Amino acid sequence: MVDFPKHAAALDNKQKVTEFIDDFNEDKLRPEWLTLRDALGNNLTINDSCLILRGNDLTIGDLGTAGFIGLRQTEHEEVFEVKINDKKSNLNAGSFGIASLIDAENHAAIMIRKDNHGFDVYRDQQIADIKLNEKIGHLNKMPASFKLINTKETKTFSVDDGEKEVSFTTNAIHLSNQAIAALNTGDIAGLYARNGAIMVVDKVKRG
Repeated sequence: MVDFPKHAAALDNKQKVTEFIDDFNEDKLRPEWLTLRDALGNNLTINDSCLILRGNDLTIGDLGTAGFIGLRQTEHEEVFEVKINDKKSNLNAGSFGIASLIDAENHAAIMIRKDNHGFDVYRDQQIADIKLNEKIGHLNKMPASFKLINTKETKTFSVDDGEKEVSFTTNAIHLSNQAIAALNTGDIAGLYARNGAIMVVDKVKRG
């Protein structure tokens, strides 16, 4: 509420920004979580204090229900962190990572794919009709964590295997109502799996 001090002063109770932390100790998903357009059915489960997301053949750029589950971005300055269970996760022939989207044609993601020597890291981004999918690095081990750092000006995506970090930064305006010239409920950051990859997550933090 810092941008609207008069509005904040009129509120009876001071608004506090609180962290969201989910370690998946409940049997059901918390209500803050969102999927795209429909439920994911058996492709999304909670078991043994882990969230298990199974990728399908759809992307977040398709008008269908891709293997994605996310949280709304609530503040300009905000960090979205994901702790991976590297022993239970399995890329198979697919990929997984984290993504931020405002609609089907404007989104960005950092994704990993397995190769013979470890894990390749890709920047997967679409801004209107411009699409980018490029290798930006390599990790020797299954990642321990993914992170998205949001500021008013930028979004920085990173993945870390405990020894090495690979990242990229994009301009936040690309994923904004100002860019798409439309009213929208705002950005959603989340977990993203494709083509049979199994992403097992121990903990998610937004704050």
